[in-house]
Amino acid sequence: MRQLARLTIALREISKNSSLSLSDFLVPEKFDFIIQATKSISMSPYSDETCRPDFHTPSLALKLGYALKKCISIERGTALRSGNMKRNRSLLSFLHLMNMEWTIRISSNALSTLHRRKINATELLPLTNDLVKVSKYIDESILATKLELEGNRSNATWTKLATLVLARIILFNKRRSGEAARMKMSDYISRPSWKEQNTEEIKLSLTPIEQKLAEHLVIVEIEGKRGRKVPVILSSILKECIDILIRHRVECKISFHNKYVFARSNDSVNYLRGHDCLKKMCDEVDLENPSIITGTKLRKYIATVCQLFNMTENEYDWLARHLGHDIKVHRNFYRMQESAIELTKVSRLLLAVDNGEVNRFVGKNIGEIDIKDLPGLQDDEKETDDNEVKENEFDRQIVKEPDDGIQEKKDYVFKKTKVSAKKKAHVAHKVWSQEEKEAVVEFFRMNIKKSIVPGKSQCVKCIEEHPVLKSRDWKKIKYLIKNQIQKNKCSKGS
Repeated sequence: MRQLARLTIALREISKNSSLSLSDFLVPEKFDFIIQATKSISMSPYSDETCRPDFHTPSLALKLGYALKKCISIERGTALRSGNMKRNRSLLSFLHLMNMEWTIRISSNALSTLHRRKINATELLPLTNDLVKVSKYIDESILATKLELEGNRSNATWTKLATLVLARIILFNKRRSGEAARMKMSDYISRPSWKEQNTEEIKLSLTPIEQKLAEHLVIVEIEGKRGRKVPVILSSILKECIDILIRHRVECKISFHNKYVFARSNDSVNYLRGHDCLKKMCDEVDLENPSIITGTKLRKYIATVCQLFNMTENEYDWLARHLGHDIKVHRNFYRMQESAIELTKVSRLLLAVDNGEVNRFVGKNIGEIDIKDLPGLQDDEKETDDNEVKENEFDRQIVKEPDDGIQEKKDYVFKKTKVSAKKKAHVAHKVWSQEEKEAVVEFFRMNIKKSIVPGKSQCVKCIEEHPVLKSRDWKKIKYLIKNQIQKNKCSKGS
């Protein structure tokens, strides 16, 4: 409305008649006035005549084109209802003239200006340290506010907890703030359960870390942009907080008619604005650049840092679907249990990024992110060796540098671990026999094919099933498979 009002003011100044309305200019005879007025409010007055026209507000010119077509549709509807065929023909002629000339005189130049501005434009992304700081602050505040609400069920405390939870969901899921804020009670209550809807074959195909993620996380499907179904992944603490918010809605004077999970206070039937919630949290923390932590910037951030991961085409599609994008419109999964994929695949990437240690996963694909690398999801049964203290042993790990176009470089990074003096004196390398190698490779054939390093339980099972491996430690078997996977990758790269 404001854009059309600005256009109407400009039209009155050009025609020098302040009594005319926008409807009076929607005739073929005054089409040039529309073009002139659009240029006057959106084009730069200092544009070089020898070059393409430069718009200081190109988006305004583009939006006016769409708005004018809507106005023509409304005017035609009015004319047809009143039986004014002459007015309808005049509007059709104006629309025909607009279709012929608007693109050449306005749209193409405005789009050209937008394109030129994007060239070499500096795109600021949120700082990793800032994201980690605000995540920790919100997590701590959620725990404190949750306890406070259990003791003091006031409207202010309820709203505070809802604000914190909504901000954390946006920050973790890199979701559009409006989409997360519009989560309805019905969406949350009817959320799918991966245990119930997935077949036994799908469950068995998941790796241990994926099964662990599926147990700890839940997925809620909500309506996104253009009516798309988009998922929101919730951790156990966020799920617990939402359950508390729903349980105490009546006591905290939230309207019975409000259908949103993150409802506004008292009699309002609207929802909290996600952008405002996230901005409020960022303002409360001492950050280097809090102004660039927005829903859009977070989505650009994860789209940028995911390039550090060695992701497959399918994994990129999973991430794109989670973000509500369409990489290839007709490319969807062939009914491969979408909830399980969302929980187990994308959540690995989200948890790794949320922890602020992306550099640890350079060159890895999503399947290689181990459970010990993710916060709060360590196995209950910790893998501990003997009580001997290890000292001065180096574990070699290959890290690939990005290809610079000339040759592939490899740096060898050494991690120190401790080994006892007793072990240090008796370190001896036992050569693998052909029989041992064949037994291990056959057992982990699918792991090698899928480039998944086995865990302790799988290695122990391999030892139990093959007596020839009884003298081998499970770690030796694990690193044999890891080296084989690395060797296969190197051979494919060459």
